[in-house]
Amino acid sequence: MKKIILILSIMGFSNSYAINPDQEYMMFLKKYEQLSNAADFEGLEMYADDAKIHSKVTAADGIERTTSMSGKKLKELNLENSEIIKKMAYQINHTNVKIIRNQNSAKITASKYNNMDCYTDNDYYM
Repeated sequence: MKKIILILSIMGFSNSYAINPDQEYMMFLKKYEQLSNAADFEGLEMYADDAKIHSKVTAADGIERTTSMSGKKLKELNLENSEIIKKMAYQINHTNVKIIRNQNSAKITASKYNNMDCYTDNDYYM
């Protein structure tokens, strides 16, 4: 009887993981958020050197800033400015997260709050 319960428990755990295929993307976003909030530059390794990074930030006053760079350039800029970044105590929080999967990739959309601007960007994606 104990073996049957154990087997059913394991099957239930395995199935619950399989039911949510987006869990891996959610775990990625959570790790990204945690490393960013800790100003842990290990998070930069989550970007490939040839990644194409596009950023659009809309500040609370409505001004939009856009930038584009490679993953390698992002790493260089962050490492060059690491002391400033650590002192900023920048914190982010993602809510209303949605995963849009394509054949070989996924787009993560969310509402992203950051404490520097005291602003929530409802059009955030990665």
